[in-house]
Amino acid sequence: MILHYSGRHHVDSVPGSDAVTIRNLRVVYDASQGDALNCTTLDIPAGIRAALIGPNGAGKSTLLKTLAGLQPYNAGTVSIYGRPVRACHHRVAYLPQRGEIDWRFPITVRRFVMTGRYVHLGWFTNPQRYDDTLVEQTLHRLGLGAVADRRISDLSGGQQQRALLARAIVQEAELLLLDEPFNNVDPETRLLICTILDELQQLGRTAIVATHDLSRIRQEFDLIISLRAGAVVSQQAAELYQQAVVEESYE
Repeated sequence: MILHYSGRHHVDSVPGSDAVTIRNLRVVYDASQGDALNCTTLDIPAGIRAALIGPNGAGKSTLLKTLAGLQPYNAGTVSIYGRPVRACHHRVAYLPQRGEIDWRFPITVRRFVMTGRYVHLGWFTNPQRYDDTLVEQTLHRLGLGAVADRRISDLSGGQQQRALLARAIVQEAELLLLDEPFNNVDPETRLLICTILDELQQLGRTAIVATHDLSRIRQEFDLIISLRAGAVVSQQAAELYQQAVVEESYE
């Protein structure tokens, strides 16, 4: 048996490849309800920030989970940096919606963030000095140092979102998949998330963010991908994106 995070699936990316390449992707939850996702073609270059927009049920979360290797797909191909999904877990960090986390689980904020290092450590290796240092630095960078020894159940909504981001950051992944990170957070947390994403992009990292917040979408993203009914209806550079397209996507 090979356990996830055992370190046996780490392979190098294909030089010069896009962060994400999708061809004829099809995801079906229930055949009687049609396709949950049907993306014919999608290419996301490395080193950019891409926004996924569309109404509820458009397939944004399904697409992110598919890229993270959490959702099986029925047809097509998906490549992450030129390799199949799940070829190397450490390359992709997934930040779920807050509602998908059991915040009652008895774990401290520090230990919760440390779980982001398991993809490198495996389940049966104790954290080393580098892991401890990285976690501490990240906790303080996101304003969580003072609550690091508290249970995650004691966190506010904004602190929960920061803890999820901290867990993704310490994974040191090349591709970050963020599902509604701006949902119900205070302005300070929103600004901090954007600042962190700026810093990661300067390091060459790629971020794909599902969001309903369209207020600064052209300023905060390089690529905007619109989904509707499980299909990609448009994919274009942010500077070419028009508000009329946003409004049409939400009719």
